[in-house]
Amino acid sequence: MKKEDIFDAWGFPPGKGDIHREITREALIPLGFDRSTIDFLARVGRFQDIRFHVGPLYLGAPSPSHFERSWVVRNGNPELHLKAFEGGRRFLVYCVRNIVSSLGAYPESVDRISRNKKAMLNFGRALHTLQDFFSHSNYIDLNKDQREKVSYTLFHPEVAPPDYIRIVYVGLHFFIDHYPHGAFGFGETKDNPSWTKGGKERFLRAKMEAVEHTREFVLKLFDGTLYRRYVLQEIL
Repeated sequence: MKKEDIFDAWGFPPGKGDIHREITREALIPLGFDRSTIDFLARVGRFQDIRFHVGPLYLGAPSPSHFERSWVVRNGNPELHLKAFEGGRRFLVYCVRNIVSSLGAYPESVDRISRNKKAMLNFGRALHTLQDFFSHSNYIDLNKDQREKVSYTLFHPEVAPPDYIRIVYVGLHFFIDHYPHGAFGFGETKDNPSWTKGGKERFLRAKMEAVEHTREFVLKLFDGTLYRRYVLQEIL
């Protein structure tokens, strides 16, 4: 078995299996971030992700910082999925507010944010959480119009999410849940190219969406859009 099959390769361990680092590099190098800054952000994210799989069982507590669900859904009831989505979205708002509080303003440049450790810690957490959404949800399985609506609600906390969003369940009752996290091809997560249900192509689609939305998030952070939305709570 390959090393990256033992752990959750979306974020842990460092090195070959660190998909979060790859996503962040692909998204941020074109925006002027250097590799050392990106590696710091990836290390921050890894501390969110020190959890691993034994078969289909995920060892570790579910968290809104990963877009995960802790409530079992057996009949497709959308309410618990939406609750988990909103928890992840609130965590992004929390991180952006902490970044602004640390800097005294929104970061207008790479240099401005990279010189403040507290801001960088919250920045790394936010990127990790955002990237997890595309692995831990049914985003890539939606049609184009549905994906556009979900992307819009992801960055607009005042907008109610659509009821077709599905968020993976993490817990001991994975065998009765209709959308479990799982591992080794058992569940719905797209963390690893070797065990994503449906094959590597679905993993790559989730990764591509994570790269594009990471870049969009950072651009909106730097131009003040997220500050006005998340801190001033303006409707944009």
